Amino acid sequence: MSKKFPASNAALWKAVQDVLDEQGFFFTPDSASGRIKTEPKVLGDQNAVAMFGATYSAVVQVKVDGSSVSYKARFNKKSNVVMGGELLEYPEKENEMRKEFFAALEARLRR
Repeated sequence: MSKKFPASNAALWKAVQDVLDEQGFFFTPDSASGRIKTEPKVLGDQNAVAMFGATYSAVVQVKVDGSSVSYKARFNKKSNVVMGGELLEYPEKENEMRKEFFAALEARLRR
């Protein structure tokens, strides 16, 4: 999903990195292509996860193109019960993360 913002590319690029940093992601920005890919980030409370025997992590990919930002999240499930797939799609969780990201980005750009 992409969203346009009334900001310059430079301001948007900086704000996107600031938001990802605030959300606790480690990432590698590529300013030449306008792409950012994060390292996997474990989701949820680690103590609660231990009870269920599975951990979920998210990898986020963001592209800044002019005044528009595209956001995509993929998920990985690691379980001691069964093997999980690599980079699975969970649309409802991706939608939740996207809303949080864009809300934080809008707030950052208003500062």
